[in-house]
Order: sequence, then C-alpha cells, then structure tokens
Amino acid sequence: MIGLYRQHLASADPVGDRSSLHLINRILPDVEAQLKWAETALRQIKTGPELAPFLGELETLWEVRGNGPELLWAESLWQPLDRVTAAFRPEGLAHSTPGSLGLLPVDVIGEPRDVAMFLHSDLDEEYATLELIARNSYEHPEMPWQFHLDMARQASDESRHALLVSRLLEDRGYRYGDFPINPTSYDALYQFEPCEPGSQKEILWRMLIRQTFMEGLALDSFANEVRKREAAGQHDIAHAFDYILRDEVFHAESGLRWCKHLLGDDPFVRLQERYEAWNYFTSLLMAARFRFAETHPELAMGELVAIQQGRQRRGGKPEWPLNRTARVQAGFSEEDIRQVLDWGYATVKHTKE
Repeated sequence: MIGLYRQHLASADPVGDRSSLHLINRILPDVEAQLKWAETALRQIKTGPELAPFLGELETLWEVRGNGPELLWAESLWQPLDRVTAAFRPEGLAHSTPGSLGLLPVDVIGEPRDVAMFLHSDLDEEYATLELIARNSYEHPEMPWQFHLDMARQASDESRHALLVSRLLEDRGYRYGDFPINPTSYDALYQFEPCEPGSQKEILWRMLIRQTFMEGLALDSFANEVRKREAAGQHDIAHAFDYILRDEVFHAESGLRWCKHLLGDDPFVRLQERYEAWNYFTSLLMAARFRFAETHPELAMGELVAIQQGRQRRGGKPEWPLNRTARVQAGFSEEDIRQVLDWGYATVKHTKE
C-alpha cells in the first residue's frame, strides 16, 4: 500500500489530483510510522503471556487517538448573515455588457487567441458555480448534513477546476481579466422573482438549472471537447477537461438527489419544475438580450456576424452529442434525457463515450 501511495505521488497531476495528493500526504507519514512501530513491536514479541503488554499498549494508543470533544452536526452550522445577489470581482476588470453574448471566439481549435477566449469563458462558469454551490450550503443550515458535505465537495471540485483552467490560460500567455468577464451565470441563478428569497424553492430552482440541466450539458460538452482537443494535439486541454468531466458526474448526481429530496419521488414533478425554472431563466436572458439589441444595435449585429463566421469555419451549426453513458451514471432518467433532447440542447448522433 505504501508503495502504491508513493507511485501515485510521483505520477499524479498536482492540480487535477489535488484531493488525493492532500489525503495521501496527510496519512502516508502516519502509515509509515505505524509500520515502523509494528515491526519493532513484533520483533520483541515471543509467545504466550508476553503478548499481553503489547495488546495493552495497542489498546491505550487506540483510546488516546480517539479522544477529543464531540460536536453535534447541528452545532457546526449557523443561520446565514447575509445574501449576495450579484457576483463580486476584483476592481479594474472589464465586464461584458449585460445582454451581450460575451466572448465569441471564431476558431476555438486553431487560433491561439480564440482558444484563450474559450478558456476564459469557461473560467467564468467555474467561478460562478463555485460561488453558487457555496451559497447553497451557507444559506440553508436546515438541510441534512450530507447535503452540506456534498456542497462542500463540489465547491472544492469547482475551485480545482478553476485552477486547472487558469493554468491552461497562463500557459498560453493569458490571465483572467485579459478579456471582459461575464458573471451572468451567478447573477441570473442566485434568485428568482417567483421564489421567496432564502426559500427552499429558490435553492431548488438553482439546483434544477445549474446542477441537473447545465451540469448535464457539461457531461455532453466536455466529452466532446476531450475528443476534439486530443485530435487537435491540445493534450493539456484534453487532460484537464477529462478531470472536470469525471467530477461533473457527481455534481449532476448530487443535484438530482437533492432535488428529489425537496420534490419527492414523482419524476414528472421534477420535469415540470425544471421546465418552469428554465422557462423563467431563459425569459430573463431573452429580455436582457432584447434591451441590449435596442441600445447597442451595431454590437448585436456584430455578434451575429461572429456566430455566422464561427459556423462557417466549423462547416455548419455545432453538434452537441449526448453523453448517455455519463448521464445514466449520474442518475438521469430516460424522461430527463428526453427533456433535454426535446428542448434541442443535445443530439443523439453519438451515444457512447
């Protein structure tokens, strides 16, 4: 086991495997010390009554190791002190105009600047998800303890994803803020007019949209990106996205599980609630887009031209192959999958990953 630990330490990615590296670095010295102590103690043991002192010493060590104050889980949580309805970012960063489509790279495979813009947009999403998931836990101490553990795990995952994508950007000579940032995902998913602020319906809509819909789309898109980046020789991006894809399975599964906790077992109730949440969310985006087009008609037309140029460069409208394997692993039902297909956000050209 110690040999396997050391082998993993030597070969693991310092960011992608951060969780396992942190765990092994914490326990490996303890395991090595235990082994050394056991080898010494066992060499001193003969037979019969001489075993008793050894067992007594072992029992004493075990009792000491387990000592410590106990804390009830309810005592470790507290009522939230505030709400944060808009994402905060460092001063001096340029923001995308509300209602704009943000960064629109034309060739995300061949042009280095366009690749950086693509990564920059993904970094926006990693930050937004990290913040939303952390708020989910902080604002809802009434949820079960396992919920908070799941949110903490996902927040940790999202921070690691952000580090991975930041590293990819920096390796290409860019940093976060070199392009206009777009925190819309946080701002639009934090609260909803039909939901009472701080209510379980509010957190339900957040999870339905972000974790069961958008994270579901991430299962499709990251699998597709891994294939494309490998084919293009961008192995570092493919490597990072493979790490992210594996985490997204848990994120979607967690969202589905806790939505079920709030809604009950009827899958059609979940479908209807997701429809209502997504319909409201997209109506806000469309209203913002309409205002942008009215006040910035030249910029809006320029964005449409950029989209058309991208399609021409790719040879047509981009496809989003459905990653059925990962979706089933995450717990999506056939009804869930049919919903995303009916809404036109994925195709079934490829179904195996």
